[in-house]
Amino acid sequence: MKPNLNLIVLLLLPLASAGCGSNVSRLPTHPVEGFVQFEGRPLPGAFIVLHPKGLADQKVLPAHAKTDASGKFKASTYDANDGAIAGEYSVTVEYQELVKTDDGVVAGPNLLPPKYANPQTTDVTIRVAQGENKLPVINLTR
Repeated sequence: MKPNLNLIVLLLLPLASAGCGSNVSRLPTHPVEGFVQFEGRPLPGAFIVLHPKGLADQKVLPAHAKTDASGKFKASTYDANDGAIAGEYSVTVEYQELVKTDDGVVAGPNLLPPKYANPQTTDVTIRVAQGENKLPVINLTR
């Protein structure tokens, strides 16, 4: 089974900041919210990662989110729904239905086109500005 890079990033982010103790200097975050659709229909339960472009400043962390039943999401970097650091991002989106197996329930394969799962191939980019960021609808297609 191929490892899910976005899931690995999500799981390691808290460890990266926790390992630095109380001396972690956080960059300011700004609220980011939007909607994700696939071919014009809301995409509930999709996993989104905002990957900083350029990485000139290694302190800029990725942000992540999961869409609700209507396809709406709010990005998180350090804390739940705190937003993202100002800058440009490549956006990856994955959608995996749960599959029942003999071992329980696991995430199935990504059901979206593979280009959306990789920050180098996705064509979805956003800019996060200071203040509130209400993004235009992200409509993914085949």
